[in-house]
Amino acid sequence: MQLSLGQQTRSKCSTCGMEYVPSSIEDRKLHQKYHRQNSEGYDVGDVFVDQTLKPRRMRGLKSGDYVIMVDAFDLHHRKRRAHAALEIVQRELGAVEIPHNDIWKSQPDDLSHRESKYRSYMYIRGTKCIGYLLVEQLDKAYAVLNSAASTDTTTAAAGDKEEKSAKKISALAALRARKEQLAQELADCASQPLKCADVDSPAVMGVSRIWTSPVHRKQNIATALLDAAVKFHNEFAETSRNLPPPTSDLSPELKDTVVPPYKRPNIVRRDQVAFSQPTESGARLARKWIGKAYGWLVYL
Repeated sequence: MQLSLGQQTRSKCSTCGMEYVPSSIEDRKLHQKYHRQNSEGYDVGDVFVDQTLKPRRMRGLKSGDYVIMVDAFDLHHRKRRAHAALEIVQRELGAVEIPHNDIWKSQPDDLSHRESKYRSYMYIRGTKCIGYLLVEQLDKAYAVLNSAASTDTTTAAAGDKEEKSAKKISALAALRARKEQLAQELADCASQPLKCADVDSPAVMGVSRIWTSPVHRKQNIATALLDAAVKFHNEFAETSRNLPPPTSDLSPELKDTVVPPYKRPNIVRRDQVAFSQPTESGARLARKWIGKAYGWLVYL
């Protein structure tokens, strides 16, 4: 007797996590496509990079690599590609899906200064998106604290000792010592649970999602995406300084009722970038990129 598809034995791929029926040709093809997207990256097509406006296209780590920014003001078909890649990212991370309109729909107040709440950065190699970063605007976050009881005294003593030693040795040796100390701190805190301050700190940018395809990990793609996001944001902010308020052509009685006052974006530093509830690997990335074991920011 022929078994129906629902009765056939299902398998789960250990790499991409998809369940499929190995005896079904259609299921196998679907799994192969899904598996390649998760492990090798999402195919954006041959012309995606070439059709990107120059300010939104930044060079990657290797020749021919690019980081492409896509936001709510991009063309519809480009936003569709970026969202398809984001869906893969969210499935692999097991993250709660962010409503489509929250990311891609431009609101009337956004049009006053052409800044989206969210921006997507796609690391493209060839025709594949092999890395993805979704950032959002923030105004506050919480600093990660050292959960060890002797944090303050130990840190202060180490700082005093390093300062005294730095006066006696060369600048190069002092730099090497600081790097070794940081490496030791990063190793010590790797398995510690995150403890956050009760009082919030100023923040400008939030890392909502960050992902690299499995076969391209340990190539600094995630840090390249973070660097590109800060670079683009700051260039946008600098350009905005020279733009007149978009409400200047409105009559005085409409300026405060139709379009809200123009707000210039803030310059962002690395220590003003916050990470959204990072996993252990996400915390390692944050510490490595920011360059300190504690004091970096997280948000909910």
